[in-house]
Amino acid sequence: MRRPRPAENSSLSRSDVLTMKTEKQAWLRCEVQAGMFSDEVVVSVVTTDGTARSFFVPKEAVANGDKVRVQMTTRSGVLWVTLPTAHPYNAMPVRKADLIGEEVVPV
Repeated sequence: MRRPRPAENSSLSRSDVLTMKTEKQAWLRCEVQAGMFSDEVVVSVVTTDGTARSFFVPKEAVANGDKVRVQMTTRSGVLWVTLPTAHPYNAMPVRKADLIGEEVVPV
């Protein structure tokens, strides 16, 4: 299994990504696979350009085996999310259709 790499070429600045911490959380559709350790999994999500990105996340950040909790914000009409990973600057644009339901969890 290849080690997931952080999202690159983000057009959000580091300060934009850091301010996402104070915004809303939601569930994002993903594919889930076993991680290297018992307390983590690998999630794969699809960005707006169709690129699949994979990340190690804590098991507790995943629900029902098909969604991961993300922090989200909208900038210039584009939905951006960050996943609960060790890499602090993993912001990526995603499709609103990949958010599951309207369930939004307050931070």
